[in-house]
Amino acid sequence: MTPPITDSLRRLQPHVWIVGSSVLCEKVAVVPDGVLASWNDRDGSHYCLRPIDDAACEQAASGPYAPLHSAGTSGAVWVLGGALCKAKAWVDGIETEAETLGFVRKTFDVLVPEVLYEWIDRKASRSFLLKKRVEGTTLQQAWPSLSHHQRRDMAEQVARYCETLAEVTFDSLESVTGRGIQDHDLLPDRPAGTPSWRPIPFPRLSKAEAQVYLAPMDAGETFYFCHVDLNPTNVMILHGRVTGIIDWESAAFYPRIWVGTKARVSYGFILEDVDGDQWAWSKLLSEAVQKRNLSSDVHGFSVFYRRLKPACHGRS
Repeated sequence: MTPPITDSLRRLQPHVWIVGSSVLCEKVAVVPDGVLASWNDRDGSHYCLRPIDDAACEQAASGPYAPLHSAGTSGAVWVLGGALCKAKAWVDGIETEAETLGFVRKTFDVLVPEVLYEWIDRKASRSFLLKKRVEGTTLQQAWPSLSHHQRRDMAEQVARYCETLAEVTFDSLESVTGRGIQDHDLLPDRPAGTPSWRPIPFPRLSKAEAQVYLAPMDAGETFYFCHVDLNPTNVMILHGRVTGIIDWESAAFYPRIWVGTKARVSYGFILEDVDGDQWAWSKLLSEAVQKRNLSSDVHGFSVFYRRLKPACHGRS
């Protein structure tokens, strides 16, 4: 990927950045007309996005601007004026997180980040999402300070969100816009020679196709909307309450058993740098969702996964 995903933002001046290949972000005294988006930080300072032409972008002298977080070669997040800017590798056929967030905000009473602006930078093969920060800290950060009762309560709160999301169903394995799912635990390995950053579009599967593809897991007759990445870095909490769920890029319609199964098999649910059981959140969330009839099938997944990725081994 050129430039690398971590170079998607470049600093021109202390409060001026180039974002991708065609957008400028800057701190301003007064928001001008014709901007793409504008917002205030906690101090009341004004920031805006405006278009910049390719020539001006290429000629501008700029320096590196380190991301807050990076996800390998395919994604990174920066802080811009108190907001978060997320860059993600993109190709045709991939649903953007902004599309999923729009569906969630319109359909559910669930706490999700507010989108300020989003766009696809086709020249750079990536999407951008500018969103407000969710109040609080991640469950991962807060975990050591929580009692067992509070941890269990967090799992119950998240399980209630899962139950709410699962009220909306569809008759095929697909995203909210009819594209294929993006959950890597259910997708085959990328073809040999494919760059690590490049997403591989996966087709939507009808009920019959999904039942064959996912066997011996029970795909069921109906597919339920779920987040699937409810790991401890994607749950935001404050004062004992869940304040929001972040990172919705893989949310889609999945078999009912997948919510509970995913929590038990994905290494993304491991708690990092904690004393005690690293799988404690996985176990608490799995127990909480199963109380709501969101059961799991770890054995079926293990068989499926060994067939899908013979060189890998799922957790059982």
